[in-house]
Amino acid sequence: MTRRQNFCPQIYWNIGFAAADYAELLPWWAGVAQGTGTKLYVGEALYKAGDPAQPAAWQDPAELSRHLTLAKEHPEARGHVFFAAREVREDKIGAMARVVADHYQPLARTPR
Repeated sequence: MTRRQNFCPQIYWNIGFAAADYAELLPWWAGVAQGTGTKLYVGEALYKAGDPAQPAAWQDPAELSRHLTLAKEHPEARGHVFFAAREVREDKIGAMARVVADHYQPLARTPR
């Protein structure tokens, strides 16, 4: 019996962050998952969006949307986990609304 595994690395840095660039870490994690049958779900730092203590990239509501756009280039990335639930609800600068608008299709209407 083959057991499939899932993993969720917390890639909590912005694209272009010198010490840990999201655009370099995501392909690395995709390479780790490639050919293993392991499903990669990327941990996203929604809580950083709009936090004045964070770098300028996190003041842009499009930063997280760019993460999902980049992930589309890596079929090993099967989805995203947004931390934390409170930030999904609060959506301080509209980053989650931007992600939804850019990447999630509206639900189909239920047939009558």
